[in-house]
Amino acid sequence: MTIEVTGPDGAVHEFPDATTPDVIKGVMAKHYGGEGKVGSGPPQAAAGEPSPPPSLALDAANQATIGLSRGALGTAGFIPDVASGLRSVANKGFDYLLGPEPPY
Repeated sequence: MTIEVTGPDGAVHEFPDATTPDVIKGVMAKHYGGEGKVGSGPPQAAAGEPSPPPSLALDAANQATIGLSRGALGTAGFIPDVASGLRSVANKGFDYLLGPEPPY
């Protein structure tokens, strides 16, 4: 059997049965970025109370940040691809105009 611990993001982490609570707390704190973050996350409503509404502005800002970073990373690989394509087109154009190189 294992000990299952749910992280603040909802992910379930499994630990061997003999794992001490201090070790589990340390591993979770290291995984989630330090002390004080384990068990944090969105505020939970008490039993019977409605949960707070999600923040549309915060979600939109997070998604925009993710999209911009992915776009920047994609653009970095795009430039060498364009250069390679232009080189290939130029070489084929020269081959067409000048004819293929004679074999030696």
